[in-house]
Amino acid sequence: GFQFYGWYIWRNSQDNNGHVQVLKGHLSEYLICCFVVIISTIILGYLMSHHTDASFPYPDAFTTCASLTAQWLLSRKKLFNWAFWIVVDIVAIAIYWQKGLYPTSALYVCFLVMAMIGQWQWYKTLGQTHKK
Repeated sequence: GFQFYGWYIWRNSQDNNGHVQVLKGHLSEYLICCFVVIISTIILGYLMSHHTDASFPYPDAFTTCASLTAQWLLSRKKLFNWAFWIVVDIVAIAIYWQKGLYPTSALYVCFLVMAMIGQWQWYKTLGQTHKK
């Protein structure tokens, strides 16, 4: 569902060259997002630890909740989405490494590099937008 939501928003909010219009966002938005991730991680982690055989219920819950938040921020073109993705990727790398899933861990290293590049490119785009 988030993919269609993001596509709809992005389709209707590009500049004349088809580029994304990056938004800085407000500190309060990001603090609320962090709060939502923490609370939802606690709830989902609790449910996973008591109703599944998950080996890392709270880290798994964190990556799920933070990924959904990051995707929402990405859909809204908020610069800070990349920080969420970077943290998610770091946690996922550790989880998959601990489980011995080395190829999956390597995949998340690639995702981490892509998120860092995305952060840098969007930061650069935001800086160019404010100079105009």
